[in-house]
This record gives sequence, structure tokens and C-alpha cells, in this order.
Amino acid sequence: GLLYVGQLDAHLADNSRTSAPVYEGVVVWDGQEIRVAILAMGNRPLLGTALLDGFNINVDFADNGPVTLQRLGTAGP
Repeated sequence: GLLYVGQLDAHLADNSRTSAPVYEGVVVWDGQEIRVAILAMGNRPLLGTALLDGFNINVDFADNGPVTLQRLGTAGP
């Protein structure tokens, strides 16, 4: 149900290139609705890092591992 925007030539981490369909969506991030571009790159979730600007992220890389985000410049627990 996302709005199709077009195609984008993407440069991948293995230095290869591919073309990916781009869609537009809305996410709630830090309490605000933000329009984002979504690249359809397969069936595995990918984390785009543009939204993380100004945040600290802590990830336990394990099945069902916790992910915590904290805005930089705020007091932690």
C-alpha cells in the first residue's frame, strides 16, 4: 500500500550496483511523523541510518535482542 516513487541505482556494501524500486512512507520518529524513502531491497529488514542522526544506538545482535535509542545530549538512565 505504499506510494511508488521510481527506481534508484544503489551502490551496495560489496561494491556492486543494483537498481531498486523506491516507495514513500511515513514513520513516527521521536514523536513526529516523517516522510521517508523506502527501498525495496529483498525480504530482510535493513536499517537506514539517516534517521539515527543525533541519536545513540545500542544493539544486542541476537534473536530478539534489545535495541535502545537515546537522543544525544539527554541524560541517560
